[in-house]
Amino acid sequence: MQPSPKPKLGAADQPWYPAATNALMAEIDGQHERACVLVEGLLGAFGWQALQSAMQVWADHAMRAVGIAPGTRIKPTWREMTSGEVTAADETPVHARWAGQMLAARAAMDPQQWEALLKAPPAEEMGPYIEAYLSMAATQIRDARGAGGA
Repeated sequence: MQPSPKPKLGAADQPWYPAATNALMAEIDGQHERACVLVEGLLGAFGWQALQSAMQVWADHAMRAVGIAPGTRIKPTWREMTSGEVTAADETPVHARWAGQMLAARAAMDPQQWEALLKAPPAEEMGPYIEAYLSMAATQIRDARGAGGA
């Protein structure tokens, strides 16, 4: 008799998941400093691989909130936070541009683009990129909620 295969665990079953969702909720609630502390704690306790998985979860929540189905190719747009004006990619700060491209790669379920984008910023400078990414995902969710979304 063959042993039964181990069940595959979903993201919600992973030990890093509570820290990831708490960071996202803090950012949605406008508690940016708390969110950053939670992300740093997640990275310190569980490592870079867990943070990458958390980033995928953040994107999945954002895409679900705005009604984008997994596998959908989207073209990111950026808007200036105070004026609300849409800006061109070359007029967008590099961290925000990267965050939008990362969210688009995850929406499209494009692992090659995701990996390429992860390798683009210097490792020692990833902090602001991760912050921009978390902020963008949270903004999508917050905006969807304000518009009667999830």
